[in-house]
Amino acid sequence: MRNLLTHWEPFVRRLRQRPHRLLLFDYDGTLTPLRDNPDQATLSPATRRQLQQLARQKGSRVGVVSGRRIHEIRRLVGLPHLMYVGNHGFEIQGARGAIHSPAAGNRLKALQTSAPILTRLLQAFPGSWVENKKWTLSIHYRRLRGASLNRFHQSVKRRVLPLLRMRGLSVCRGHKVIDVRPSPAWNKGTAVRWLRRQMPSGSPTVFFGDDLTDEQVFQELRGQGLTVRIGQKPSSRAAYYLRSQKQMGETLDRLLRLGAAPEGRRA
Repeated sequence: MRNLLTHWEPFVRRLRQRPHRLLLFDYDGTLTPLRDNPDQATLSPATRRQLQQLARQKGSRVGVVSGRRIHEIRRLVGLPHLMYVGNHGFEIQGARGAIHSPAAGNRLKALQTSAPILTRLLQAFPGSWVENKKWTLSIHYRRLRGASLNRFHQSVKRRVLPLLRMRGLSVCRGHKVIDVRPSPAWNKGTAVRWLRRQMPSGSPTVFFGDDLTDEQVFQELRGQGLTVRIGQKPSSRAAYYLRSQKQMGETLDRLLRLGAAPEGRRA
């Protein structure tokens, strides 16, 4: 992985060569700092203004890719003309309309009936909770500490994971969250693939993310796009990294200074 800000010129060279570009960002931990309470992860006015200015540049499309429900992420960002991916890819609002992933199939019922069971199983761990997002479930445990956290992980291993696997559901871990999905066949990476197909051929795609679920996008774009991880991690599939979320402001400013994509220029 290379530091993005010290290797800026190689990074932006491809963006300068094409008349269109797709700029995609994770939300929690990328556009906003991570919070123990997700409700406190609000977008700063400065970041909202930067995203709006980027979206107004000719040739640029901007999107937010999140594990949150799509109506929630649209409300938090507050910019209706952006592209949005919610529920880890199971909800998409693109340039040509909205879709729900067909990959949910007949496991959606199994997902919904699992929610109250999981809530009962986790009653012994105050500070953890199950968020029902219709297309996915999220088991949050950011508020657990010490012995309670250790017992929680033991309970997940012994009781929760076997239950979910028996029901044919997919599990993916993130920042102190366990995401439950109806199918492993659809994720943030496949959703980004769908968005890219709405762009003119050859348009470079940039994705900024920080979580384990964002590795699905890093893998999808490997060799085909520009990927940036918040925080250096040698095992990550991202090509570049920023030291911390605090550097996103400077990075967005640099992208803005690139200006509009060049007219009619080809690599």
